[in-house]
Amino acid sequence: DLDVLATKFMQNFSPQLKKLQIAEWWAKGFPEFFTRGTFFEKLMAKSGRYSGWTHTSHNFKLIDFYKYVGGKLRVASMKTTNTVDENKWISNNSDHLTKLSKGVIDDLQGKVAEYKELHVYMPKALLENPNIEKDWILKIKAKYPAISNIVISSIEKELNLL
Repeated sequence: DLDVLATKFMQNFSPQLKKLQIAEWWAKGFPEFFTRGTFFEKLMAKSGRYSGWTHTSHNFKLIDFYKYVGGKLRVASMKTTNTVDENKWISNNSDHLTKLSKGVIDDLQGKVAEYKELHVYMPKALLENPNIEKDWILKIKAKYPAISNIVISSIEKELNLL
């Protein structure tokens, strides 16, 4: 079970070994390792960012996590990339971003999310550029203002390995 493997990874690997493994996933496993319903999602579900969120089943097309806050639906979509070109990434993901902006969650009986989040994970080395996070957020927000919160981060940061 992927959840058990993710727990073992978090509990039994040293921080250094975790960092090496994550680097290998980016080097050898992109994009297959990061596709829907994989170990990556189970691992990220164990990070503090998703505490209190419900992880969706692998057949949800648009979102990866959701929760209700004050009776309002809040959703999060995780994406991964190893590109620095935010315009290319936005173009390649425009259909997904448009649907997320609308917030109609077909997999939750067509409920409309009041609060929509986009979490984009990229290799830690790309985030060493001090402008990449700001540039990506500004470009995505300009084109898709209905997305309430945009996070550009690394797996290492989310798992407290920096």
